[in-house]
Amino acid sequence: MEQKKNKVVIDLRTPAEVKRAERDRALCEEYNALVRQQPTAKPYRLFGALAKRYSLSGYGVAKILQKRGAYTPNV
Repeated sequence: MEQKKNKVVIDLRTPAEVKRAERDRALCEEYNALVRQQPTAKPYRLFGALAKRYSLSGYGVAKILQKRGAYTPNV
């Protein structure tokens, strides 16, 4: 529970949701760092590297990054 200007804020997320949010945040930070290090690398290649590290699929990594605003596909 957190106090903000006389308002009480209660975090209603489950432990799994908190863990998932932390994983997604770390994944986005790592993706942004990889993009800065390897500007010519294709996004799908980076997705594969992150997928292996986080035990996810490349598609799952792409969807997480899209949802969090770290990646926008060229459609």
